Amino acid sequence: MIEDAEGLVLAGGRSQRMGQDKAALSIAHHVTLLDHARDILKRTVSGPVYISRPYHWPNPSSLNLVDATDNQGPLSGILQGLKVCRRSWLAVLAVDCPNASPSLYEILYHARDATTMAIVPRHGKIRQPLISLWSPGLIPVIEDQLKQRQHRVGSALPDLVTRFVNIEDPELLANLNTPDDWEKWLLSSHGTIRL
Repeated sequence: MIEDAEGLVLAGGRSQRMGQDKAALSIAHHVTLLDHARDILKRTVSGPVYISRPYHWPNPSSLNLVDATDNQGPLSGILQGLKVCRRSWLAVLAVDCPNASPSLYEILYHARDATTMAIVPRHGKIRQPLISLWSPGLIPVIEDQLKQRQHRVGSALPDLVTRFVNIEDPELLANLNTPDDWEKWLLSSHGTIRL
């Protein structure tokens, strides 16, 4: 468990390619992808686990962080999480990245150094910033990106302060975007092992 970190589940997306809310997709026994992601982070960090919710979410709370404006993408959710984070690191996990694990975050955490402000796993050319560790020191960088209407998560990760960590198993970085992705994941060993 990472003592110096809090968690953030990104669950504010529109799920357009999936055709339904990804966060509410049920794995088994009424366990949703949102429940699954929150459980991963609860086993990863000692601090609170927040949930990034979409603009106009009807039930804001201390753990439900609502996007400040509409259609800003995951970068807006990460910004909200960093603003409430009281520890050195925020472990970020998108609700549609179900193969992440506490051990993956431990690998990322142990790769940090004095200048690192973001730690992102990669496999070859594939980078997955939606399974990552972020420092609150990146708040002004993200605010500047959003002011310039640059909503890509990767644009908020300056090379000089981002560490990319090589991961052997690309399945750990899987991202479920379409009904086909979802069906394949449910049928795979990954869809049953991690329940």
